[in-house]
Amino acid sequence: MKITLKTGAALMMLSTVLCAASLATATPALVLHETTPVPEEFVAIDKLVQKGITDDVYPGAVLVIGRHDDILFSKCYGRQTYETTAPLVDFNTYFDMASVTKVMGPTMATMKLYENGKLKPSDLVTKYLPEYGVNGKENTTIEHLITHTSGLIPYLVHKEITKIVDAGTSKGLTASQSLLNHYCNLKPTAKPGTSFKYSCLNMQTMAAIDEKICGESLENYLRATVWGDAGLNATTYHLSPEAVAHTMPTVGDLKTSAVTRVGIVHDPLAAAYISKKHCSGNAGVFSTGNDVARFCQMVANKGKVGDKQVLKEKTVLEMTELRTSEPLATRTWGWGVYDSPKTSTPLNNTDGNRCVGHTGYTGTLVWIDMRSGTYVVLLTNRVFPDDRNQPAGHLSVGKVRTACINTALKTVEEYKKFFK
Repeated sequence: MKITLKTGAALMMLSTVLCAASLATATPALVLHETTPVPEEFVAIDKLVQKGITDDVYPGAVLVIGRHDDILFSKCYGRQTYETTAPLVDFNTYFDMASVTKVMGPTMATMKLYENGKLKPSDLVTKYLPEYGVNGKENTTIEHLITHTSGLIPYLVHKEITKIVDAGTSKGLTASQSLLNHYCNLKPTAKPGTSFKYSCLNMQTMAAIDEKICGESLENYLRATVWGDAGLNATTYHLSPEAVAHTMPTVGDLKTSAVTRVGIVHDPLAAAYISKKHCSGNAGVFSTGNDVARFCQMVANKGKVGDKQVLKEKTVLEMTELRTSEPLATRTWGWGVYDSPKTSTPLNNTDGNRCVGHTGYTGTLVWIDMRSGTYVVLLTNRVFPDDRNQPAGHLSVGKVRTACINTALKTVEEYKKFFK
């Protein structure tokens, strides 16, 4: 078509209208504000999270407790480091989500592809990665990967990662190709579907399948679908230089745990795998209190954010159904099931009513009660200034997590009788 001044102006006007329409339908980001004064029912947990700073469990934290679209309690604690001059933590501070990546990243992509008819959890992995079908893994399914029942080993140590990547790159392969080829050639520790073994390799393999199906990086696909539709505008695998200044530091690299890392994923396997073209499924996502709370709202609301259905209700209900049980483990598609007396109630033991969630090694937590729509977000950087657990008998991030969940459960009227 010949572009004249008149048609050019018309096209420019059309572009402006379409851009405006796109902005008008975009989901706005959640903007949290600190709860002041602290309501009586949150005084104890407020003091405990603060104690985590004074006891050197972590230098800073964000806690959000909500129910559906209502924020019951939200507060930021401490600073990015223990230095008194370090930036204060706020709801826009970035945290290394560690294994919470598994539910925010590949689990969301897999569910979106599933509801769009692009894959089924019952599909064999070899349908998408033919080279995977060796050494007893021929019958491994997508469900085996996302419930951690594939039989793959849990992790690779630093030396193994370096050796595998170096061997692959010497043959012209990328780091992600080298690692994925290694997983495809592994022999499972048990017949797929017969045992539970939590494995970061499962979710890296799942992310690779997602990327192969959608034809783009996991981040780009999620940005155009789940993250974008839910208004997770800050969530990313690749922080901008400006964002790094607002990021909680961690420590460690492939050789030593004494190197401070800011804006680079703490997890060694994810750090080796991630590139601009490929995202790691086990770790690597950075996010903020605002975004993670919105993510939990979306799941608690059965896929809905405002008037936008991000995931179909049916998809969310299927995702949070119990898929494996004892003696394997209690797992759904991608999520862990919380069923202890301190993290659930007797009313949470059926599908559609379960408490699901995930933790991250860096000190992160998302927990959602599908019955009441109540959720907890706890973000910390407990791996700074050193990557070690607290001594026995001391306050730990695990104890803080459990207390946060317990506090959230006690806000639900029909649950109060279980905590007298």
